[in-house]
Amino acid sequence: ASSISFSISANSFSFSARYFDEENIQTKVASYKVKAVDTTAAGDCFIGALAASFSKNGIMIDSLDFAVKAAAITVGTIGAQVSIPTLNMVNQFEGIKNT
Repeated sequence: ASSISFSISANSFSFSARYFDEENIQTKVASYKVKAVDTTAAGDCFIGALAASFSKNGIMIDSLDFAVKAAAITVGTIGAQVSIPTLNMVNQFEGIKNT
C-alpha cells in the first residue's frame, strides 16, 4: 500500500513517501534540506499543493515532489498564510534533497 508521512520539528522538516504506481513499483520521495523556523501551515500547504498538482497533471510522483517543495518553503517562513508559497516560488525552488 502507498503511504505518506511527515514529521515537523522546530529545527527540521522530515518527509518520506512510499508510492506504488500502476505497475506496483515503489518510489520514495525525499525531503529538501531547509532550516525550519516555523512549522505552522506546513501540513496544510503540503496537502493543498499535492491536491492541486495531482488534479492538474495526474502524475503522483511529480505531485509529491511539488508538495514537498511547497512545504519546504513554508517551514522557512514565520506565520501561516504568509508562509504559503506562490506557484512561481515552488517552480523556482532549487533545494538540496535529503538522502
